[in-house]
Amino acid sequence: MAQLQPLNTFATAGVASLKVLAGNGARSNATFVNDSQVVIYLSKGQAAVVGSGIALYPGGVHNMAQIANGGPIWQGDIYAIAKSANSNLTILEEYN
Repeated sequence: MAQLQPLNTFATAGVASLKVLAGNGARSNATFVNDSQVVIYLSKGQAAVVGSGIALYPGGVHNMAQIANGGPIWQGDIYAIAKSANSNLTILEEYN
């Protein structure tokens, strides 16, 4: 099995929805960490909305990974929005 390639990056979420990770057909894992003091909401494939989608509380982690049997993982765009401006979101994406 080939070693996965990592992409370490970050995004600054604000009060408007922002694409924080572009779609990647080779994605096998993506981890998001809320490195801010407010809730950040993630959305798959469409604009993020406060109070909807995946809620990441301060210090919270969300991991999308392939299931051990090779099950599917979301490979499309990921969007984020926060309850205030300048909210840092750290991101690790691994792909083949």
